[in-house]
Amino acid sequence: MPLVELVPVATGLGMPVQVTHAGDGSGRLFVVEQEGRIRIFRNDGMPGQVDPILSEQSEVEEGGSPRETANGSDAPFLDISDRVTCCGEAGLLHVAFPPSYAAGQHFYVSYANVDSNVVISRFRTTTDPDRADPDSEEILLTIDRPQGGHFGGPLAFGPQDGYLYISSGDGGHPTAHAEVSQDPSTLLGKILRIDVESGVKPYGIPPDNPFKNADGYRDEIWALGLRNSWGLVFDKLTNDLFVLDVGQAEHEEINIQPASSGGGENYGWFIMEGNRCYRFSSIPCSAEGIDTPVAEYDHSLGCAVVGGVVYRGTISRLQGLLIFADFCSGRIWGLRRSDADSQQEWKSLLLIKGTVPVSGIGEDEDGNAYVLGYGDGVVYMIEEK
Repeated sequence: MPLVELVPVATGLGMPVQVTHAGDGSGRLFVVEQEGRIRIFRNDGMPGQVDPILSEQSEVEEGGSPRETANGSDAPFLDISDRVTCCGEAGLLHVAFPPSYAAGQHFYVSYANVDSNVVISRFRTTTDPDRADPDSEEILLTIDRPQGGHFGGPLAFGPQDGYLYISSGDGGHPTAHAEVSQDPSTLLGKILRIDVESGVKPYGIPPDNPFKNADGYRDEIWALGLRNSWGLVFDKLTNDLFVLDVGQAEHEEINIQPASSGGGENYGWFIMEGNRCYRFSSIPCSAEGIDTPVAEYDHSLGCAVVGGVVYRGTISRLQGLLIFADFCSGRIWGLRRSDADSQQEWKSLLLIKGTVPVSGIGEDEDGNAYVLGYGDGVVYMIEEK
């Protein structure tokens, strides 16, 4: 029996891939649409009720008649569809708001440009807080890619250090270019950690990055050995970082980087897939020096892990769970560390079997969790069953 239910709170979105908040006390939710737009929904504080700033055709009441929207405008918060390549795995990938967003009114996005390279940019909000200026773009970093897939793209600000963490995919080729994840001279297949808030142009390198000034390494690298991570999830209570990496042939994996980490982890691709040697790897397999995942599942349960949030809302049974999903099957799980007397350190629990592909899970400022239906364009709130 499902432990939670998914309650639709907004419809009419086009291929949503991320839902998040700005941390500015406004109660707004920001939803990234893959084609290159960011929409705003305003939370009115009532469970299951989110008022969209969309066209009247976009939100429909239960009876089928259009709802009146918050301001009747169909203009998105940001529209950069003219410079975004979509779709497949490409598109507008992620948005991240710095801790100082309320004062500074600038934010960061990752997207695939017309050359299918990954771009990290800064944009500014206009005098209207619900509108950003698409002409304010400052491109901070462009990651050149050899193939057409595996963009990665998740962004997150570290709650302890305020630096921007970026997950970069390996470039998409299953064999010929997969070694790049273990190559320290390229940014592909890595987690990057850069300082975008200090005023250094285009960005600064944190002085404690693990490979700064190391021969043969890019200074930006924080961790390596990723294939195509679709989730960087900080626990806002413990500051631990979960890294969700999409597998190749058989296994999806979830890694954890404790808050005490100084970086430098190697998550194994393309030596290992999950906790096993990758059978097509050209690199000799050894688990020595590899940070193996704390959880994994095989492709009988889905095809691509997405996430997620560490739940810190009001539903007691979900407290502390990493909530994640599978894109293909729509299954949604919760993962937590087991009791001390358990032989299994981490344990997952199926929360609900979804009916549509799930492309993202996010939260609002109050810790309520939301699920994105990729195919139906619906935002769902997770509520107690």
